[in-house]
Amino acid sequence: MNLVLYVEQRSDMTQKVVDLFTSNGHRLIVVKSNGEACDYCKKRTPDIVFLRDYPERYSCTTYAKMIKRQNCNIYVILVGEKIIAEQVVNGLNGFANQYISQECGAEGILAYAQAIEREDRLNARRGGVLKVAKDVYLKRNVSELIVGRSATRLTVKQYAILRLLVENCSCVVRRRSLLLEGWGCDDESNVQGLRKIISCCRKLLKPIPYVEIVTYWQMGYMLKVQDEEEANVFDENECQYECIK
Repeated sequence: MNLVLYVEQRSDMTQKVVDLFTSNGHRLIVVKSNGEACDYCKKRTPDIVFLRDYPERYSCTTYAKMIKRQNCNIYVILVGEKIIAEQVVNGLNGFANQYISQECGAEGILAYAQAIEREDRLNARRGGVLKVAKDVYLKRNVSELIVGRSATRLTVKQYAILRLLVENCSCVVRRRSLLLEGWGCDDESNVQGLRKIISCCRKLLKPIPYVEIVTYWQMGYMLKVQDEEEANVFDENECQYECIK
């Protein structure tokens, strides 16, 4: 799941965004100013940053430039009070990826983050590589799992099961769905085979402590990813909220 950095000063809106993101299994960091967001990006690398048009030392467009110069791969969205043509042009010309109105609310913020993540996954699949987490990838054309500097060739069933878990990261994948993916049927006689594959995948992922496959008894399995950087405890003065699920 992408790590989202969101700027918000209103406590009611902050709580709505936090509740929505965490209930949908997304990872979120909330700070109160664009300056704090810029400082955060100097230490860690979020995937998506929502900046606001708050009155600060620099304009939100300038902060977008600063963040992009630190890491051009960060997706920066400017959130304005209203959609004004001049501000949109200035924002997009200032290296922001998108300009939206705050009128979209917390649901809109979540929808934008989810759309970007879907596009990232689609682009990754088109490129033949599916990113699992930092230093962990699935290579489609050769059915390999890359963990750090080591590569392991997977069996057809191992690859199919792991790919389904990756594509539904942070969500419980029903056992029936995994059986259908690996064996083409949900026959209970294949459950033991599924358990062996899950066990094998866990061993392969063991060198990466922030990636794990969680068992949900009589339901299924979930691939849980927590970026190495976010596994640390944050200073309360640095971030107002840490909502990583």
